[in-house]
Amino acid sequence: MSSKHADPSFLFTLRFRLSGGMATITAWEDATIHYGATHTRIDTRLMFNGKEIFARGQTWCGIPGHSSLDGVSARECVTSLFCLRPGDTDSDYFEHYTAEQLEWVAAHAEELDLARECRYCDENGNPKR
Repeated sequence: MSSKHADPSFLFTLRFRLSGGMATITAWEDATIHYGATHTRIDTRLMFNGKEIFARGQTWCGIPGHSSLDGVSARECVTSLFCLRPGDTDSDYFEHYTAEQLEWVAAHAEELDLARECRYCDENGNPKR
């Protein structure tokens, strides 16, 4: 493990080249929050062109206990967090977003979603196994 990721909860970093620049998503296992034996929480952070847009732990997802925390399904799920835009889900999902975060998703979420699907999904849009 490199000194850059000496944190034992570090899982992976994903990079997506978008038309506006480089999106970097980092994921960590949150060992303090588990949902019984069925799910483990993964905290995430999104950087865009070196600037933090979403801080670690502001966005997170639960990965089923039978799935790898660093496998394709986890990577697809983590990426999908940053693909949601107002209108895609309940409006209260976005109530804690800053104006900068809402601007980011308006400008980049759709392109990131296409990149996510190309990288991690099969022809039916389901995560590759």
